[in-house]
Amino acid sequence: MAAGLYNLDTKEFIEVTNNFTVGQGDGCNLSVKGDDVDLKQAQFKITESGHYILNLNTKNDVLVNMKRLPDRFFIPLEEFTLIIIGEENFLFSLSGPVKSFKVNEIAESYEDSSPSDYDLQKLDIANRIQDEIDSLNGKLPDYLKKAGGIKNEIEGLLKERKTFEAKIKGIDEKIKDFKDKFEANKTDINPIAKEIKLKKSELAKILKDLAHETGASKLELDL
Repeated sequence: MAAGLYNLDTKEFIEVTNNFTVGQGDGCNLSVKGDDVDLKQAQFKITESGHYILNLNTKNDVLVNMKRLPDRFFIPLEEFTLIIIGEENFLFSLSGPVKSFKVNEIAESYEDSSPSDYDLQKLDIANRIQDEIDSLNGKLPDYLKKAGGIKNEIEGLLKERKTFEAKIKGIDEKIKDFKDKFEANKTDINPIAKEIKLKKSELAKILKDLAHETGASKLELDL
């Protein structure tokens, strides 16, 4: 279930979305009771790093765990954060309506607490760092898009490589086939070559004999 505000008095759970506003104006997502409430007093922000509540530059208090949130500052929200705006008390929940025993437990923990102030210096540093993080997160889509394009190119090249690997494999198989045929042909040629060599040897012997006979006949004629 989506994150939201659990009203400790009415037991109602209100889902919170990004830029959700609280106040007494017509344009607010949630209208709250109380004399010290602005038309738009608080706004919720949802980013990749978490959920936040922002004081919309108002003169009236936005209490977060009984600490006053200064105007134009925001603070991260955790599970079961107590938020007081005007006369209404809420528990921020990341997982829907809050169990009654948890409500009682949290209410008792703040029963004797009075509002106090945040350390402004630390809050200022935290807000500036968060702004930088949000700015960097805003740049991420472009880099992710480029990374996606590069990934697609790599996948395309890998497919091409597979195609070439298949072609190379086919060529290797053809080469092996020709080598096998060549070796088989050599086996067939060897007996023929041996026979040719033998025939040549026989022919040479006969020619030699004929040469001797020719020489002898010539001698007889001269006599």
